[in-house]
Amino acid sequence: MKKNRMFQTMASLCAALLLCVGFTACQDNDENIVETEPIVVKSIEYVFEEGDGVSTYEVELDTLIYTNYGSQPKHCSYNSNDRVFCETTFSSNDPGAFNWITEGDTVLVNDAHLFGEKEVITDNSTYIPYINTTFYKHPNGVNGASTDLKPNDMLIVVDKVLYKKMVTTYLLEVEGAYTGTIQNIKGKLTKIWPINTNTTFIIRTMK
Repeated sequence: MKKNRMFQTMASLCAALLLCVGFTACQDNDENIVETEPIVVKSIEYVFEEGDGVSTYEVELDTLIYTNYGSQPKHCSYNSNDRVFCETTFSSNDPGAFNWITEGDTVLVNDAHLFGEKEVITDNSTYIPYINTTFYKHPNGVNGASTDLKPNDMLIVVDKVLYKKMVTTYLLEVEGAYTGTIQNIKGKLTKIWPINTNTTFIIRTMK
């Protein structure tokens, strides 16, 4: 009888232990599902708060030099847009701001558009990546020229670019695709883009 009771007790303890392990495993699986749950962007709003605003500054790019050491004319073409970029940078002190984005994912949100000089609105026609680093792209349009260099001529290109910088607060709302959990994230968007490029071409004869 004692052996039977001992056996029953041991069997009950083992069963309870298995249930605990199984429950813990289910919890871990549930947590993993939540952590890797796809996120749906519900909306993003941009507003100017204290410390935000718009400014301009000028940058002189590195001087470019083209030479013709040959005996025939040499055609040279130049496009300043190849060296000029638009930049967008998202940042946030919210610990959950970028944690739900898995490596390799690209989450797109509506861009911010400067309306006048004192108001920023959400641009529903343009998207930018919501990533925890600076995103670069070339501006639209062509700003270039071409010329023929005579033998022993040198072409010097000097670019001065006027940039506009905007710092705005963003309010992002996302939803878990499986759980429907809503998360509101607040941070800053820094956006920089060229508004004018002044290019000077100087041709000199090499000695």
